[in-house]
Parts: sequence; structure tokens; C-alpha cells
Amino acid sequence: IALSPVDPGTIWVGTDDGLVHVTRDGGGVWSDVTPAGLPEWGTVEAIEVSRHAPGTVWVAVDAHRLDDLRPYLFRTGDQGTTWTDLSAALPQDEPLFVVREDPERAGLLFAGTERGLWLSRDAGASWERLKANLPTVKVVDLEIRGDDLVVATSGRGLWILDQLAPIRAWSDEVAAADLHLFPPRPA
Repeated sequence: IALSPVDPGTIWVGTDDGLVHVTRDGGGVWSDVTPAGLPEWGTVEAIEVSRHAPGTVWVAVDAHRLDDLRPYLFRTGDQGTTWTDLSAALPQDEPLFVVREDPERAGLLFAGTERGLWLSRDAGASWERLKANLPTVKVVDLEIRGDDLVVATSGRGLWILDQLAPIRAWSDEVAAADLHLFPPRPA
């Protein structure tokens, strides 16, 4: 279940049999907005509603119980009327369990898979592994608290990537510069 942070009457629900529904009136009327291509009987593991772009939602689906190890990631920008399949940009042998958008930078996403953590700077069109000192581990949930990314793993406990400011500030200009100093967080 995911509540819209910008529209209090909009509630999204994903099921363990591969369906996605939305209500825009606080639960009075529900619409089936299941993306085409979502595997039948796949488990909707996470729904992330954007606080930056109204109508934008990401859905992460896991089908490993069906002997399907591919990740499934879908995005809509129109409240579920149409969907874009973003699955091809992730490793095709790592089930996907969670996707979260940064509350400060639009389009900055974090995703948890069977073998680690991934980062997208372009709303899920492309991905890069975010390793830092995180071991190869199943990432089952993510939460952004202030400037920190809290990572819940399966069997290894919690891991915290503190100070997201450099990741948020990263750009082509920063990458091209000979030197760039990121401002530190107050101690």
C-alpha cells in the first residue's frame, strides 16, 4: 500500500498475485491499473509515489517464486493509464524488491535487488551499482531519512549510507571538473 504524498485521496495497492489498483477518492472507487507485461502471479513488492511529479509512480515486482529471476520495474506518469517498462536497464538475473525516490532530488532513485543496491539519476532509465562498503546481499527495503539512506537487508541487518548530499549534487558538470568540493554536513 502506498499513499500519495501530494494527494491525500490517492492510494495505490499492489498484490501478491500480480495486480495494481488505485483509488483517487480515498477508497470509494478502485481501478485496476496493472501494467501490461507484469508477470501473472508476480508479487508487487514496492510502490513508490513521486512527491515531485504528480501522477508518477514506480512499481517493483518480484517473480522469483515462479522461477523467474528477472527484475520487473514499471513507471507511469499519468496515474496508471500508461506504463513504461524499465526492467531492461537492471541486471536480468537479480530479482527486484524495492525502489525509492529521493525526497529532495526528482528522478534520483534507489533500488534493492537480490545482490545489492542500485542508483538511477534519470528516473529509472539507466542504473549503476551503488556498492560503497555494502556486501553482496539481498536488499529488501529502503528508506531515506533526512540525508541518510537506510538499507534493510535479508540476513545482514541494517546498513546506513550517510550524507546523500554528494549523490544528490552529482551532475555532468561535477564529473567534468578537475576538482569539486562537496559541502560537509554540520557535525
